[in-house]
Amino acid sequence: MADDNHLKEIRRQLALLARRKNARFAEFSRESPTRWEPGRVIDPATSLPFSPSGAWEFIADVLEAGAELYQIELERPPGAVAYYFTVACGKITLYVKLQLGAGNVIGRSFHCSDRI
Repeated sequence: MADDNHLKEIRRQLALLARRKNARFAEFSRESPTRWEPGRVIDPATSLPFSPSGAWEFIADVLEAGAELYQIELERPPGAVAYYFTVACGKITLYVKLQLGAGNVIGRSFHCSDRI
């Protein structure tokens, strides 16, 4: 498991990449499934569903504010590592999972948390 300093650096990298339009994406594939649903989550700042770019900006803001980040080993692709956090988003809890790529960030999850 990652130590606090490592996660602090990962948090910084994820936020930086999330702000770069050409360095962020969320694409579903059989090898790397995603549950990326910004249009189904209400942005508390606007009371409208998140836009794709608004979701990334929100993620960067939350990471820069010091969100508690956790490391997880992915099942697909096997052995790959991702990082997740949850955050209150209006009346729901939002679950976000991100994977660092080669100079980019891959959005794996952005949806209402299934856990209570």
